[in-house]
Amino acid sequence: MKYLKTFEHISEDIKDDFINKVSNDDSDSILKYIKKYKNEIVNFNYNGKFTPLMYAALYNSWKVATVLIQHGADMNQKDSMDETPLMIACNQAERHNHMDVIDVLIKGGADWNITKDKRNSTTNKKYFLDFLNDHLRNQIIKKYPEKYNDYLIKKDSSTYNL
Repeated sequence: MKYLKTFEHISEDIKDDFINKVSNDDSDSILKYIKKYKNEIVNFNYNGKFTPLMYAALYNSWKVATVLIQHGADMNQKDSMDETPLMIACNQAERHNHMDVIDVLIKGGADWNITKDKRNSTTNKKYFLDFLNDHLRNQIIKKYPEKYNDYLIKKDSSTYNL
Protein backbone atom coordinates (compact mmCIF):
# COMPACT_ATOMS: atom_id res chain seq x y z
CA MET A 1 0.00 0.00 0.00
CA LYS A 2 1.27 3.44 -0.87
CA TYR A 3 1.46 5.87 2.00
CA LEU A 4 -0.35 9.17 1.80
CA LYS A 5 1.93 12.19 1.56
CA THR A 6 1.48 14.90 4.17
CA PHE A 7 3.33 17.84 2.51
CA GLU A 8 4.44 19.47 5.74
CA HIS A 9 5.71 22.53 3.87
CA ILE A 10 2.11 23.53 3.03
CA SER A 11 0.60 25.34 6.00
CA GLU A 12 -2.35 23.88 7.90
CA ASP A 13 -4.43 26.98 7.07
CA ILE A 14 -3.91 26.40 3.36
CA LYS A 15 -4.73 22.70 3.69
CA ASP A 16 -7.88 23.55 5.69
CA ASP A 17 -9.01 26.09 3.10
CA PHE A 18 -8.23 23.69 0.25
CA ILE A 19 -10.33 20.91 1.79
CA ASN A 20 -13.12 23.40 2.51
CA LYS A 21 -13.12 24.31 -1.21
CA VAL A 22 -13.16 20.61 -2.08
CA SER A 23 -16.16 19.92 0.16
CA ASN A 24 -18.03 22.90 -1.35
CA ASP A 25 -17.29 21.75 -4.92
CA ASP A 26 -15.45 25.01 -5.68
CA SER A 27 -13.50 23.86 -8.73
CA ASP A 28 -12.33 27.38 -9.69
CA SER A 29 -10.56 27.83 -6.34
CA ILE A 30 -9.12 24.32 -6.57
CA LEU A 31 -7.61 25.18 -9.96
CA LYS A 32 -5.97 28.28 -8.44
CA TYR A 33 -4.46 26.18 -5.65
CA ILE A 34 -3.20 23.62 -8.14
CA LYS A 35 -1.63 26.36 -10.25
CA LYS A 36 0.11 27.83 -7.19
CA TYR A 37 1.25 24.58 -5.55
CA LYS A 38 1.57 22.57 -8.73
CA ASN A 39 0.03 19.14 -8.71
CA GLU A 40 1.59 18.17 -5.37
CA ILE A 41 -1.42 19.46 -3.45
CA VAL A 42 -3.68 17.04 -5.33
CA ASN A 43 -2.64 13.91 -3.39
CA PHE A 44 -1.73 15.19 0.07
CA ASN A 45 -2.94 13.49 3.22
CA TYR A 46 -5.27 15.76 5.17
CA ASN A 47 -5.17 15.17 8.95
CA GLY A 48 -3.89 11.63 8.46
CA LYS A 49 -7.19 10.51 6.96
CA PHE A 50 -8.14 11.35 3.38
CA THR A 51 -6.75 12.77 0.17
CA PRO A 52 -8.64 15.65 -1.47
CA LEU A 53 -10.23 13.19 -3.91
CA MET A 54 -11.52 11.14 -0.99
CA TYR A 55 -13.13 14.28 0.42
CA ALA A 56 -14.62 15.03 -2.99
CA ALA A 57 -16.09 11.51 -2.96
CA LEU A 58 -17.40 12.02 0.58
CA TYR A 59 -19.16 15.29 -0.30
CA ASN A 60 -20.19 14.38 -3.87
CA SER A 61 -18.06 17.25 -5.17
CA TRP A 62 -18.04 16.01 -8.74
CA LYS A 63 -16.66 19.18 -10.37
CA VAL A 64 -13.71 19.20 -7.98
CA ALA A 65 -13.23 15.43 -8.44
CA THR A 66 -12.99 16.00 -12.20
CA VAL A 67 -10.34 18.73 -11.73
CA LEU A 68 -8.36 16.61 -9.26
CA ILE A 69 -8.35 13.61 -11.61
CA GLN A 70 -7.29 15.80 -14.54
CA HIS A 71 -4.33 16.94 -12.44
CA GLY A 72 -3.14 13.52 -11.36
CA ALA A 73 -5.18 12.57 -8.30
CA ASP A 74 -4.67 8.92 -7.40
CA MET A 75 -8.10 7.35 -7.88
CA ASN A 76 -7.06 4.07 -6.31
CA GLN A 77 -5.32 5.36 -3.17
CA LYS A 78 -6.60 3.70 0.00
CA ASP A 79 -7.32 5.48 3.26
CA SER A 80 -6.64 4.18 6.76
CA MET A 81 -9.85 2.09 6.57
CA ASP A 82 -8.60 0.45 3.34
CA GLU A 83 -11.16 2.25 1.15
CA THR A 84 -10.62 3.96 -2.19
CA PRO A 85 -12.42 7.13 -3.32
CA LEU A 86 -14.81 4.93 -5.33
CA MET A 87 -15.72 2.91 -2.23
CA ILE A 88 -16.22 6.13 -0.24
CA ALA A 89 -18.45 7.54 -2.98
CA CYS A 90 -20.51 4.33 -2.97
CA ASN A 91 -21.03 4.52 0.79
CA GLN A 92 -22.24 8.10 0.41
CA ALA A 93 -24.41 7.32 -2.59
CA GLU A 94 -26.39 4.83 -0.55
CA ARG A 95 -27.06 7.43 2.13
CA HIS A 96 -27.77 10.38 -0.14
CA ASN A 97 -28.73 8.78 -3.46
CA HIS A 98 -26.22 10.64 -5.60
CA MET A 99 -24.13 9.16 -8.38
CA ASP A 100 -22.16 12.14 -9.67
CA VAL A 101 -18.75 11.36 -8.16
CA ILE A 102 -19.18 7.64 -8.88
CA ASP A 103 -19.66 8.51 -12.56
CA VAL A 104 -16.61 10.80 -12.56
CA LEU A 105 -14.45 8.13 -10.92
CA ILE A 106 -15.59 5.33 -13.20
CA LYS A 107 -15.17 7.45 -16.33
CA GLY A 108 -11.76 8.53 -15.02
CA GLY A 109 -10.64 4.92 -14.78
CA ALA A 110 -10.98 4.01 -11.10
CA ASP A 111 -10.24 0.31 -10.63
CA TRP A 112 -13.32 -1.82 -9.94
CA ASN A 113 -11.20 -4.75 -8.84
CA ILE A 114 -9.47 -3.22 -5.84
CA THR A 115 -10.67 -4.81 -2.65
CA LYS A 116 -11.11 -3.67 0.89
CA ASP A 117 -9.25 -6.26 2.89
CA LYS A 118 -7.52 -5.22 6.11
CA ARG A 119 -6.81 -8.82 7.13
CA ASN A 120 -5.56 -10.21 3.80
CA SER A 121 -8.23 -12.87 3.85
CA THR A 122 -10.36 -13.80 0.85
CA THR A 123 -13.43 -14.14 3.09
CA ASN A 124 -13.09 -10.49 4.18
CA LYS A 125 -12.64 -9.00 0.72
CA LYS A 126 -15.15 -6.41 -0.44
CA TYR A 127 -15.20 -5.28 -4.03
CA PHE A 128 -16.54 -2.02 -5.44
CA LEU A 129 -19.99 -3.43 -6.18
CA ASP A 130 -20.20 -4.91 -2.68
CA PHE A 131 -20.52 -1.36 -1.38
CA LEU A 132 -23.76 -0.74 -3.27
CA ASN A 133 -27.32 -1.61 -2.42
CA ASP A 134 -29.30 -3.46 -5.12
CA HIS A 135 -30.79 -0.28 -6.59
CA LEU A 136 -27.45 1.50 -7.01
CA ARG A 137 -25.68 -1.67 -8.16
CA ASN A 138 -28.27 -2.10 -10.91
CA GLN A 139 -27.86 1.54 -11.96
CA ILE A 140 -24.11 1.05 -12.34
CA ILE A 141 -24.47 -2.23 -14.22
CA LYS A 142 -26.94 -0.64 -16.68
CA LYS A 143 -24.78 2.43 -17.16
CA TYR A 144 -21.46 0.60 -17.59
CA PRO A 145 -22.20 -2.88 -18.99
CA GLU A 146 -18.80 -3.30 -20.67
CA LYS A 147 -16.91 -2.45 -17.48
CA TYR A 148 -19.19 -4.77 -15.53
CA ASN A 149 -18.50 -7.67 -17.89
CA ASP A 150 -14.75 -7.09 -17.54
CA TYR A 151 -15.20 -6.96 -13.76
CA LEU A 152 -16.99 -10.34 -13.75
CA ILE A 153 -14.24 -11.92 -15.80
CA LYS A 154 -11.60 -10.74 -13.32
CA LYS A 155 -13.57 -11.61 -10.21
CA ASP A 156 -14.15 -15.14 -9.05
CA SER A 157 -17.88 -15.54 -9.67
CA SER A 158 -18.20 -18.20 -6.98
CA THR A 159 -17.57 -15.60 -4.24
CA TYR A 160 -20.06 -13.01 -5.45
CA ASN A 161 -23.78 -13.36 -5.94
CA LEU A 162 -25.82 -10.78 -7.82
